[in-house]
Amino acid sequence: MQSVTYSRAETHADFAEVRRLALQFAEWDVLETTKRGVPAEVLLSFQHDYRFETLVDKYAVPDGVMQLARLDGVGVGCGGLDLTVAGLAELKTFYVDPAFRGRSIGRNLLEILLAEASARACRTVRLETVTFMDDAVRLYEAHGFEICPAYYMIPESLVPLTLFMKRDLA
Repeated sequence: MQSVTYSRAETHADFAEVRRLALQFAEWDVLETTKRGVPAEVLLSFQHDYRFETLVDKYAVPDGVMQLARLDGVGVGCGGLDLTVAGLAELKTFYVDPAFRGRSIGRNLLEILLAEASARACRTVRLETVTFMDDAVRLYEAHGFEICPAYYMIPESLVPLTLFMKRDLA
């Protein structure tokens, strides 16, 4: 078995892998969120716009940042930065296929993205996650993220499940 490789998504094939992973994440998120009493349509109307063209428009080079982790040529994790506000980066579409967790893929992706945000003179990186993603929350906390007030409006039914976090970059 080869080692995991990390690279920026640039090609049609790269973004096809990102989309596949993002849709897998959305399916899991809907399942877990509906278990907690939030209708799927509420979540999907608010999150998970993973149309191919949307991903490319938001994350294509030179200005976009989407990292893709591959094992034996297949995407196993991804993470992007939304850089639409100067000095600020938002971690988006951050996901590792459950079959490949426990191999430091999420940690490596996060460190790559934090370095990219720093290189782009971002002062703060923020993210929105959910309370039931315990491993992700621990990963973010281990990398200096702290819970912060909401920085955008979310549907009322998602409020009890949502955590906003941020990290100031040195």
